[in-house]
Amino acid sequence: MADLTELVAAGPKGAKSRVTKLARTLPAAGLAPLFEDVCRAFLAEGEHELAQWCFAQARKAEKDHPALLDLDRVHTVFLELAAAGGVPPTAFRDHAKALADALPPPEAHARFREIVCAAFDAGRIPYARFFPDLRRLARAAKVRKRDEEEFLAERMLRAGVVPVASHQVWAAAREPLAAVAHRDEELLKLLVAAEPRPLAEHSPEVAEEIRQWWLEALAEAGAGAHLPDEWFFTVGRRCRAEVLLRLVDQAGPRLFDGAPQEPHRGPGPDPALPPPTDPEPALTGDELVRRAAAELSAGSLACLVEGFELLEPADLPPGRLREPHITDPIDALVTTLRSGIPAELAIPPAGLPRQRKGRTVVLQHEGTLAIADCVVYGHATASLPDGTQRGLRLWRLPEELDPWCDGESFHLSRVVDGRWQTFRADGDALDSLLLTLDPATRTVRPQAPGEAEVTFPGASAPSRVRLDHDEFSRTAPDWQSKTHRQRGTIVVTAPDGTVTARLAFSPLQGKVNGLVPPPGWWPRRAPLDPEGSAALRALDRSTAERLVTAGLRGPAAAEEAVRRWLPDITHPTLVEGVAAAVRTAVGCLYRADTLRRRAGLPSAPAVSPLLQTDPDFPVGDELGRLVSLRLMAADLRQAVAETAAPADPVLLRVVELPSVQYMLGGEFGRMAGYAYPCVWAWNARSRLPDLVRAWAASEWADGTGHWRLLELVSTTGRRQRGYGGQLWRTPHGALLVLHQHDDQRTVAVEYSPDGRFAPVELDGWAQPRPPVPQTWITRERVLLLDRLLTERGHATPDPQWALDLSERTGMGVLSALRLLFGDRLGRLPSRPSTHTHDRPDRTRLMPPDLTALIKTHADEAEEHAHGLTYPQIDLFREHLMPDDPTTLWTTGPDLPRAATWWLAFTRTSP
Repeated sequence: MADLTELVAAGPKGAKSRVTKLARTLPAAGLAPLFEDVCRAFLAEGEHELAQWCFAQARKAEKDHPALLDLDRVHTVFLELAAAGGVPPTAFRDHAKALADALPPPEAHARFREIVCAAFDAGRIPYARFFPDLRRLARAAKVRKRDEEEFLAERMLRAGVVPVASHQVWAAAREPLAAVAHRDEELLKLLVAAEPRPLAEHSPEVAEEIRQWWLEALAEAGAGAHLPDEWFFTVGRRCRAEVLLRLVDQAGPRLFDGAPQEPHRGPGPDPALPPPTDPEPALTGDELVRRAAAELSAGSLACLVEGFELLEPADLPPGRLREPHITDPIDALVTTLRSGIPAELAIPPAGLPRQRKGRTVVLQHEGTLAIADCVVYGHATASLPDGTQRGLRLWRLPEELDPWCDGESFHLSRVVDGRWQTFRADGDALDSLLLTLDPATRTVRPQAPGEAEVTFPGASAPSRVRLDHDEFSRTAPDWQSKTHRQRGTIVVTAPDGTVTARLAFSPLQGKVNGLVPPPGWWPRRAPLDPEGSAALRALDRSTAERLVTAGLRGPAAAEEAVRRWLPDITHPTLVEGVAAAVRTAVGCLYRADTLRRRAGLPSAPAVSPLLQTDPDFPVGDELGRLVSLRLMAADLRQAVAETAAPADPVLLRVVELPSVQYMLGGEFGRMAGYAYPCVWAWNARSRLPDLVRAWAASEWADGTGHWRLLELVSTTGRRQRGYGGQLWRTPHGALLVLHQHDDQRTVAVEYSPDGRFAPVELDGWAQPRPPVPQTWITRERVLLLDRLLTERGHATPDPQWALDLSERTGMGVLSALRLLFGDRLGRLPSRPSTHTHDRPDRTRLMPPDLTALIKTHADEAEEHAHGLTYPQIDLFREHLMPDDPTTLWTTGPDLPRAATWWLAFTRTSP
């Protein structure tokens, strides 16, 4: 063979050509040895590419002449040249297959493992796919996959080849490397020392991912406890957030003991920390009443709401309330709007923000506010003192870390055992946030005041804004839930000392109701609408009454009233904020009426005819329902009055619907279902439900027959847009289509001034059942039922009625018993129930013969009133109730009429 130096100088193509030409002069038996000798020569000259080509040619010659293959000789060659780097990857893979085909599985596995380990011992990674190839051979040899991987990982560590492992090798080796190092301290030290070295073929991105895998393996192995502090500050820089936290936790508090903890320097409570998790003891009854009375008389909407919420969960007898003074909600609205509301600074109104998926962190550090959406792929934005912004991508941020910005850099902090641990954001790589534990900043923390002063536009003096961590925990027991303990309250106090706003606050917030900044950021917020704010400073009571009257309908009506009566307010956010205050005042009107009734006080003068009630016919807690019924009835009457009757139904407009519309389909024409059970002693109430009285006080239960309800089903299958009600003018009156929870099924209420109705067809809607007529309940009948219950006591049941009803309808006796004698939901007190308000001792109020009949039929198939829904049970009882309620005390319910309705209903019901 020519001089090797001259051969190499010919270049790869020329060298290969001359070696191939030489090989043609030899017999077949000499080809493989020739190529192997040339391979050794090229290796000696450092020509690894030519050497591996020669090795491949030797194996090709063996394939071309199978009879000449000597596996023992080839094994020796592999051991030698794999250690020297002369074996190409394809030769390894082909040899593994050849061994598997020619030898028993254990021997094939042992031979190939020996070759791979020979390369390890020479300081080489033989090729990228040795893990899957050896796993395949191990599986055939009955060696467990995990055992094979951990064997290879250990050999790699002991041979010192881990630092030069490729990306593909690391993808397979990182888990077994961590596993063996976790069990063996010597191997753990070797893994710590095996920091990957960037290879020439690796891009910076690939090299960085390999490094992160190594750090992850260290964390999996528990290396943090063995790493010196300096390692974290140097080698461990720019580490994936979740990995660095694991390593730091393994190291323990020693990493932070060397630096002094920075205290909170601002005035007031610390806005960077959540409130204490241990609530104060619940208030006693007298303390509750005293505090509630102080809040109710304090003069603002925020105080009214607090007072009501203190008392509403408490089951206090009227005498304990001691005739509390309740601020007029209209006056409270005036005080609140004149003093200033957070919406003027684009801060959302009071209310607990509901948590959405992910979390939002709001942290201030001096003149910088950082807001971070901490989802899987989130983002943090910092508003700097100069008005500019800075951003940070939050790839896979661990839940315990909260981002903030010092004006120059982003930091991420957590509190562990009362001590701050802070990490500097150091960029991102491969969808991961990288952090560095910097010894100079490892215990720094965001600094912001917990209280500040803010002057609302047009105000003569500043208001005080203070964070109160104990605000929720001092309230009634129902407020001491986990959700509320995680938050404090920002309290806004007017110059005269009146608390005008309470806003839930925590560094961790939701975004449904908007974000609440900490107190120190309030003075930095620019007013949204200075002229609109000035208009609020001059608000008078008459304007407030107009706003509240309009707000009785709903949020949209309240906003429209703000635009109409306060035209200087032009910014939509401020309009919405004032409308929210108006709706709060409306709610306070209802709650004040309920509290006055509980305290035995007379009702306050009504600011609107919609709120007027008869003192002799109280509606209890259902004043809001009565107002809603009146509003919808007024819409229908107005539609008739303003538009001539058309030949076919005409859509006039879409109106805002009060919230009660969602229950209207289940209540219209069914009020006897609420009243009927009250005549039996085991369903006793002191009086008929407030809901029945509210309906009886409205036009919907005037007994004229001018109202009915239609059940509608969409024929197009299209979902209806929006939540407004479609107001139609019909040939005989007007019709209001509601929107229920299920947008493909709804109801409509129809009004006819003369009580004449005709079939109505609306485009896109079908009517699967006959219309529901006006309820049996009227004011006169409610009064009569009350008098009968007072004078005669509860009615006496006859078990024979159930047998008669069963015979007339074909329903089971148990279903008949439920319909006749159950509560409003059809339950019988003698039946097992998971509902805590079902008391077993109610059965003692039943006559023995009725109890005996229930027990006799207790083993019937468990029907729920023969498949009726709760509203259908109520509708059935409309027909059980006789025209003259006195009949219930003499001959009993109207069984023939109820049975007739039942048979017709079951024939038409789908």
